[in-house]
Amino acid sequence: MYKEHPSFIEAYKNCLIAYRSKDYVAAVEYSEHAEKLKPSFLEDADWYFDNFKRRLYTKEKKFYSKFESYGESHSNYYHVNNEWKEYK
Repeated sequence: MYKEHPSFIEAYKNCLIAYRSKDYVAAVEYSEHAEKLKPSFLEDADWYFDNFKRRLYTKEKKFYSKFESYGESHSNYYHVNNEWKEYK
């Protein structure tokens, strides 16, 4: 899904590295940069992120119990050729 968006992935990765290193100023800068590069398929994709939470809960209920209210899901979604595809 992200193969056409390497700059976004790089900025997002750098944000996570900075955050884990407790360099919060750099993390915010990388986050703001990543936001400008965000792929269009992630716009208004709250349903995608909600399903991601369902998938995490389905895989490991004890660790992801905070997502219990989303329920379970055995489907994954990928954005391919400008459309969302469901895989089970």
